[in-house]
Amino acid sequence: VRRRRRPADCGGGAGAPVGTTAGDEHRSLQKLSDTGAPVSSKREMGRCGKTGGNDVEQIWRDMFQAARAVQNGRQISQYVEAGGVAAAVLSSSGKIYTGVCVDTCATLGICAERNAIFQMITNGEQEIKKVLAIMPDGKSGAPCGACRELMVQLMPDSYHEIEVLLDFEAEEIVTLGELTPKWWI
Repeated sequence: VRRRRRPADCGGGAGAPVGTTAGDEHRSLQKLSDTGAPVSSKREMGRCGKTGGNDVEQIWRDMFQAARAVQNGRQISQYVEAGGVAAAVLSSSGKIYTGVCVDTCATLGICAERNAIFQMITNGEQEIKKVLAIMPDGKSGAPCGACRELMVQLMPDSYHEIEVLLDFEAEEIVTLGELTPKWWI
């Protein structure tokens, strides 16, 4: 697992948070973004450039905020809990789909990532660009094996390009190909 960093030639232009310039990689910003998501202490997140007119850095913040908006851990019944983990998936069209985990006392539950992916499929899309999950403690984490398996099966020829946010605060982003380099497919 390696961290992706914005190349130095991207500088502190339009893609960098306010108050940063080239060389400010470790400057602490201790602020919230316009969407309310925390701004990390490192200046970059993702790759240099734009995606669909949105700064790559901003899309991760938007996804994080969307997942936080649906995260609401609660007991549904004596057998079912839901919402402890939330996820957001960015489709190839640029739309963000969210989902929450549903845990049951049997194997009938579903992870937040797969729930978000199924929302995407329900809405007529099938190509994933980015995915993130927020754990009950509010920190981001990696998709489980079942979620990785679904993404591989949905996109067998290009799953390795899906970006996964492992750690929002540390701005650690990997590809699904890095997490699952030699999948069985």
